[in-house]
Amino acid sequence: SRGGGGKTLLGLGKRFGFTLAEVLITLGIIGVVAAMTIPGLLTAYQKHVTVTRLKQTFAMLTQAVKLSEADNGELSGWDLSTPDWNSYDEIEANERFANTYFLPYLKYVHNCKDKQKLCNANSQKYLSGQNFFMYNNKLPGVILLNGVVLRFWARGSWAEIIVDINGASSPNTVGKDIFHIFIGQRVGSGVLANVDKPGVYLGGEGFDRAKLLQENDYGCSNAKKNYTGYYCGALIKLDGWKISKDYPW
Repeated sequence: SRGGGGKTLLGLGKRFGFTLAEVLITLGIIGVVAAMTIPGLLTAYQKHVTVTRLKQTFAMLTQAVKLSEADNGELSGWDLSTPDWNSYDEIEANERFANTYFLPYLKYVHNCKDKQKLCNANSQKYLSGQNFFMYNNKLPGVILLNGVVLRFWARGSWAEIIVDINGASSPNTVGKDIFHIFIGQRVGSGVLANVDKPGVYLGGEGFDRAKLLQENDYGCSNAKKNYTGYYCGALIKLDGWKISKDYPW
């Protein structure tokens, strides 16, 4: 009886092993599953980081404006003048704007004037794939504590802050890691945002969702149009700070 029991246990022990073929098949299945799921997980993570940093930065700039107003008066009275509103080479005007109204009220780790390699991307694009003008590399800027790069551009009655959530790192695409925040009233004559009072606005704020997704200039679309992606920040905010399924990622 004991002998029989011993044989049964011995037999069970043998059945716990795996052949080389079984191991290879299992590894193959794991590899296929990983290949199918990892890209989706990476994309989901990238979207999460994008939304988180954009939301954080928008909140930081909104708070900075409030602090700045305590020292410099209401936003409606700020001096955003520049010799040429459409020129990004107006170094003195842009530096005055940044140094007066924002840099004293933001926590940052580097000034781009001293850390150009960390701030500047080699190439940048719109969602359409067209080249994004490299003007932002000429503008004064800083790297925030969360790694976001800000560039400051005074444009007369309003100002533009270019937000790059990961600096020189890819994809360097408007609507994916580059966004535009505007300071002022009637931004871009109601083209870049549809607002009627001084404040801090993501590009496209004030337009309805259909307008934000339009396949025309500035729309959050990969259509072959000019400046595509400007409205993407407003779309993310309008959707409750998330990237929805129809977002042109």
